[in-house]
Amino acid sequence: MSSGSRDEQAHPMTLERRYSAAGFAALALNILALEFLTWVVMVTAWFLLPIVALPVLVIDALTGWALTRRGGTAAQVGRGMLIGCLAPVLTMLVFIPGWIITRNLGN
Repeated sequence: MSSGSRDEQAHPMTLERRYSAAGFAALALNILALEFLTWVVMVTAWFLLPIVALPVLVIDALTGWALTRRGGTAAQVGRGMLIGCLAPVLTMLVFIPGWIITRNLGN
């Protein structure tokens, strides 16, 4: 499946060219920032999660998608950002049902 980036159309990308240290750095920084924001909002004011964290996540995902349309290192950084956007969503999918279950079990 083609992502439509310019460098992919010029010549097929190898695995080494699609993912690099720049993409990993973007992934790590993205996870650090988004997870910190998600946990701070979930612990302090969970009802503000859709108002605060969701717009940041959407803007970050759109920025990552726009970067994947570029070539070279920018596309690698964009892929890292898009992969990093999964972390807060998965955190919420695991934490919120677990929190609801433990609150309803008693204690």
